[in-house]
Amino acid sequence: MALKESLQPVRPGIPDSIPFWNKYSTRFIYAPAFEFKKFGKVKYYLFTALSFADKKEYSFKSENEYDPLTPIWADIPVGEVFLKVEACDNTGPVGLSGVRKFYKAAPFPGIEIDIKNNGEEELRKLLSYFYNLDFIQRWADTGTPDSNYILYCYPSKNISTVIKGMLLYIKYFPNNRDRALKIAQNAADYLIGISEPESSNLAGWPPTYTGNKLTSKVNNGNIMVSINAQAGNYYLDLYEVTKNEKYLNAAVEIADTYVNTQLPSGTWYVKLKTPSGEPFAPNLAIPISILNFLERLTSEYRFEKYQVVVEKSFQWILNYPVQDYNWEGQFEDAYIQGEYENLAMHDPCNTAIYLLKNSDKDRNFINKAEEIIRFVEDQFVVWSKPLPYWEHRSTSSYLTPSVLEQYQFYVPVDASLSKVVATYSLAYQVTKNPIYFAKKKVLHAALLKNQAEDGSIPTGWWDYSSQLWINCLVYDAIVLDYITFGGKIYDTIY
Repeated sequence: MALKESLQPVRPGIPDSIPFWNKYSTRFIYAPAFEFKKFGKVKYYLFTALSFADKKEYSFKSENEYDPLTPIWADIPVGEVFLKVEACDNTGPVGLSGVRKFYKAAPFPGIEIDIKNNGEEELRKLLSYFYNLDFIQRWADTGTPDSNYILYCYPSKNISTVIKGMLLYIKYFPNNRDRALKIAQNAADYLIGISEPESSNLAGWPPTYTGNKLTSKVNNGNIMVSINAQAGNYYLDLYEVTKNEKYLNAAVEIADTYVNTQLPSGTWYVKLKTPSGEPFAPNLAIPISILNFLERLTSEYRFEKYQVVVEKSFQWILNYPVQDYNWEGQFEDAYIQGEYENLAMHDPCNTAIYLLKNSDKDRNFINKAEEIIRFVEDQFVVWSKPLPYWEHRSTSSYLTPSVLEQYQFYVPVDASLSKVVATYSLAYQVTKNPIYFAKKKVLHAALLKNQAEDGSIPTGWWDYSSQLWINCLVYDAIVLDYITFGGKIYDTIY
């Protein structure tokens, strides 16, 4: 089934109609279609693919220079491929339409995995490990971040993560509620205290960067727009536990600034300067996490004033990334790049989850979501035999199956895998297609298998990775809580 499925291209481009999203793509599970030069009056185009794996050529003739490689895709073995497309008349080739080198990636093997437990033990071990980290416990004792944990240089992401991690911990370890809640509240209070003041055009937004470590060194004074939705969502979670209006007010202030900074098109600039709110670059945010946060305020808290913002942002998503597949990576530790240069998997997964969650409103959302899911698998899921190198580094140590994060950091990351697990899980619930259940099961098993005895799950699944990103670790916990114990699906859209 998976091999047959791989013959169908993902959102294939058509000149002057559908953009070719794969200009910078280097690997494909599904038969790709490329944008090549069109010649005038020619009889046909000859596609010739040389496989580096078996040293054989595979060819076919087609009417258009942009047709997918479906006729030969099943025959080409996994490995590097050099493709040449020539325009031909009755005498043979008359011009070179284009060439492309890429890696044919391994499709889903269809292996049956027997998971002997539901993941509760692993989830409890993970949360216990997180709770007992020295730089987490410090919050209870001092109310300030531990400078020894370098990734607190990204406060909005990682300090807000402390809040969510502690609230999940309380769910499974209620006997330690008081201290865990103190940690969560101290982290929230600190983050609120360093957020943009009322006089700023970005009032209430926590800083994306602080200090001079990593990319904070060159980005202080800039704020990544989408990440604030995570902080806002976690403030709401804390409010629901404590009933302290301070946290609800902090979430509302973040939301109000989203209202004030939304562009007429329906989205936001991806990064803004403080305190002016001027754009850092012309790149636009994919606002799915913002939409998710504001919709929660609208549906659960009856803040109707955000409804128009929600509708405009959703329409922008439908009109742009769902159509053109420019799923641009938008990470605080990555460089902003041009169109299609740095595609990533989190926002397409988030969008697919949102579409599936709302498929009762429009059944066409299911088809859109399923094609997006195929795109994510095509570009980021490694079932086996990874691309042999990235940035001149060998990939021989990559754990598989796994999920790559973004073109700019094309390596396996635990939270990327967890995001795909959540996506496949919901896809199966909505469609009942057994392929989603099978794929979810294999990746879920990989997540559990790669947990260390102390409860930690490594962030990078390769032998030269050492830094623990707590946002990734807590996201693993969020997904395990969702698929095992019915945690809230909106928690996975971050």
